[in-house]
Amino acid sequence: MVKTLRLGLSGHFRRITTWLVLIKITMPSENRPAALRALNRMNINRASLFPDLAGASAYCNMNLQIDKY
Repeated sequence: MVKTLRLGLSGHFRRITTWLVLIKITMPSENRPAALRALNRMNINRASLFPDLAGASAYCNMNLQIDKY
């Protein structure tokens, strides 16, 4: 069953890889707090991306640095 699952997933991702695009967005540093607040509202933050002690502490530090984070 594990072999079947791996084959099924690899076939699925092989089709998707032609559609993946990586985009780099640069913005002025004064927009950083607003962008991080918007990402945090969508639950994209250090604690959710890195669910370990370092990620949790980075999230807490960011919460102290940025108002209404």
